[in-house]
Amino acid sequence: MTRERARYIEQLVVRGDPAQALLDTVGNNPANLIVVGNRGPGASQGALLGSVRAGVVRNAVCDVLVVQTSALDEDRLFAPGQEPVARPDADG
Repeated sequence: MTRERARYIEQLVVRGDPAQALLDTVGNNPANLIVVGNRGPGASQGALLGSVRAGVVRNAVCDVLVVQTSALDEDRLFAPGQEPVARPDADG
């Protein structure tokens, strides 16, 4: 990430409720960024947003980036011979 100009990267291991631990760690600084996956390892098929991610998104004072982490979608997206799917940009 430092190559991509991230200035400060801090890694911590924190005990307790995962959502609350993330929120407590970033504090009240709106310049922080929390990055979470869209599903945890125990998520059921079809689950969209787990309780940790939902709690973080709902309560964070900073930006939260939810990234696609579904193994099902990774298998589909990176299947051999599969052409990349073009997605429209934000402008249309």
